[in-house]
Formats: sequence, structure tokens, C-alpha cells
Amino acid sequence: MRSVLRALPLFLSLGLSAADPSAVLGSARQVWPDNVSFAVVCNYGMSREAVQAAAQAASENGFRTLTVVDVHQVANMGQALGYLAGHNTRLVLLLPKDPVAGDGTFGATALVNGLNSYGIPACSTRSIALKQGAAMAQGEDTNGLLLTQGVEYTFTKPTILKPARTSELIPPAEIRIVAFR
Repeated sequence: MRSVLRALPLFLSLGLSAADPSAVLGSARQVWPDNVSFAVVCNYGMSREAVQAAAQAASENGFRTLTVVDVHQVANMGQALGYLAGHNTRLVLLLPKDPVAGDGTFGATALVNGLNSYGIPACSTRSIALKQGAAMAQGEDTNGLLLTQGVEYTFTKPTILKPARTSELIPPAEIRIVAFR
């Protein structure tokens, strides 16, 4: 019983780190260094914690704006795609476990197919997103490797994005919410 209790924090941290988007967002900034914003399509009410984690990772990796496109059913995907294409979105992060557009869901497949038709790349923390057509995936289930369509890369986090002194604070990423119901 004691060993189970000692291992509990490890198991809890594994669950949290599996969805941590910091690595994939860091790689996305290296691939597209001039891009300072990205979007997430999700049911915001059910994925609020994942959005907050994405906002934190965004700040740490030099992104300034995170647009949350709040959808409540797959039928809203067309409106979400129209908004993303009309507002020059350059990157979309798929959230794991979102019931409407989370990677691995039918909604995510529809979203990624639509994004690909507009030339907007999608990324995820889970490799299942690659099977759905996402441009890249990096996270715990990829063993930290950046996976792209048929190619594996390993990137290091850019050092230029870290503050030079501890007194310098990283400004938080602004979260913009657009809802389609």
C-alpha cells in the first residue's frame, strides 16, 4: 500500500504532462518563428483547464495571442473554419480530451481536413492527430520527439525566448474567445 501511495504523485504528474502543449508549441515557434498567435477549437466550458495550460505554454514559448473558438457540436465546425480562415489563422492546436474537437475525435478529423484545405497547419500533443492529417505532434506519447507526416525531428526549446534576468517577466498570452453554438 505504501508503494502505491508513494507512486501516486508520479502517476498524477504523468497524466498532467501528457497533455502539456509546451513542447509542440516550442517546436512550432522554431518552424514558424514569425508567428506569435495560434488558435484552439474546443468546447471551452469543458476544456477550460486545457486552454489555460495552452495559454501558459504559449507565454513560455513567445506566443502573444491564443484565440479560442468555442464550439459545442461538430455541426459548428463549418462556422469555426470560416472564422479561422477569415482571420488569417496560421496554426491550430488540437486539445486532447475535448469532446467536440479533441484529437482522435470525429470533430477533429473534420476540423483538420478543413484546415488543410485552407493551408492552416494543426498540431497536437498526441500522435493520433497525425493520422487525422495534423502537420505535427509532440508530447509524452511521442517520447518528446517532434513527429511530422512521415518524418521525426528533435528540437530544443529556443533560449532566446527566456527572460535574461529573473526580474523580467514573460507577459501572459492574451486569450480571445469566439463562440459558435
